[in-house]
Amino acid sequence: MTALLDMTNQWCFNIDKGMLNGVIFLDLKKAFDTIDHAILQMKLACHGLKECSLEWVESYLTNRVQVCHVNGIYSNEETISCGVPQGSILGPVLFLLYINDLPSCLEHGIARLFADDTNITSTGCNLESVGNKMQIELNKIFKWLCANKLTLNILKTDFMVIASRQKLAALGDSITLSVNGVSLSQVRSVKSLGVNIDENLTWENHVESIRLKVSRNIATLRRLKPILTQKNLVSLYRAIIEPYFIYCSIVWDSLGQTLDRSLQILQNRAARVITGAHFSTSSSKLLKELGWMNIQEM
Repeated sequence: MTALLDMTNQWCFNIDKGMLNGVIFLDLKKAFDTIDHAILQMKLACHGLKECSLEWVESYLTNRVQVCHVNGIYSNEETISCGVPQGSILGPVLFLLYINDLPSCLEHGIARLFADDTNITSTGCNLESVGNKMQIELNKIFKWLCANKLTLNILKTDFMVIASRQKLAALGDSITLSVNGVSLSQVRSVKSLGVNIDENLTWENHVESIRLKVSRNIATLRRLKPILTQKNLVSLYRAIIEPYFIYCSIVWDSLGQTLDRSLQILQNRAARVITGAHFSTSSSKLLKELGWMNIQEM
């Protein structure tokens, strides 16, 4: 959440100053599986790990084997020569230490790293300036990735220009970015760290995504109501509906009345399903009875 809040606040600040945000959303091919052990050891040493600690990390990473099991048949063992164990506590930490120096290769942009979810922001007053900065940074990132034996998934690496509606409407041209002769896709909306971000930061796409998921789960509540107690239904609401309302809500809480109301209607509907209350019953009364905060209070 901190990473999302930091980058969206900076984008909003730039928008208020009438500037453009050019953001590249990087996608790495099998990022955790392609970490070079020798390079990792070198970087850990630069972070101050002593020889005994480096030997422990080497022991942790080397001589790992993997086996495939399909229809009761096992493949031969294969030794893993690179990568960090996924699903482990230490794996993401080692990966972050591995890519922690990526921002040092940049000239104009600001890098924001969260595990393998990385984006680069370049700012400027006009499209040409932003596009030039983005291309320079993209070239530098590509060289850094090659030097560190990581691979950019060009077909899944997108970029977006974030600005006010008026600013974007006034832009006649578009930006073209490419790596290794392959053009990147410019998008108007992207999902980053579980939140749908659009080019105007209106959060309309994110709210629509929440509405679809919550509506489906309210239908689940309705189907299970005949066999569950109210207490169990409330527990189910807190497990499968409320998380959508509160996940990173501090990031996207600057909603207009229409979007805010659309989510409140869904919460009210869930409350009526759980309590069995008539449609004419006050929504505020139902929320108070259940001990729920409304959408604005979350």
